[in-house]
Amino acid sequence: QGTEGSCAAFAVAAAIEQQLPPARRNGATLTASVRMLDAMARDHDEFLDDTQDGTTLRAVLKGFFHNGVCTETTAPYLPGEARFMLTKDAAQEARATTLGAYYRVAASLSDMQMAVQEAGAVIVSAHIHEGWRPRTASRMTKIAFDADDPAPPLGAHAFVIVGYTD
Repeated sequence: QGTEGSCAAFAVAAAIEQQLPPARRNGATLTASVRMLDAMARDHDEFLDDTQDGTTLRAVLKGFFHNGVCTETTAPYLPGEARFMLTKDAAQEARATTLGAYYRVAASLSDMQMAVQEAGAVIVSAHIHEGWRPRTASRMTKIAFDADDPAPPLGAHAFVIVGYTD
């Protein structure tokens, strides 16, 4: 997503990708258009006048519910290029991938694990803090957090959980 506040759209697109049958998956490229999800979310977001860049998961899901989503090929995500116009062709294509049922999951470890097992993906939003920043150039494996002395929040982020380990 770079500097663009589109993490919620990326998270929902990744969850959609997890739900698609293998025949419709497009390898490493997201099949669902992040640009369309983000644009439609901004049409449904009740918090756009806030100072933070981005949109909410609720708004992305509302946009997806009302419009479906076309493919990344039809509406590609180009960093910094936020313009999007819903054309007749994109709208017709979006009807092939629509939102079915979705559920709110309790914020407990066992409920999250069960939801990942059942659905294959759980979309999450969270307040982030300094512990979310990797300390080295390598991949971060653990989010540092001190419950006795919590770091001040830096903002919010959305992501998708597709598995877990001990």
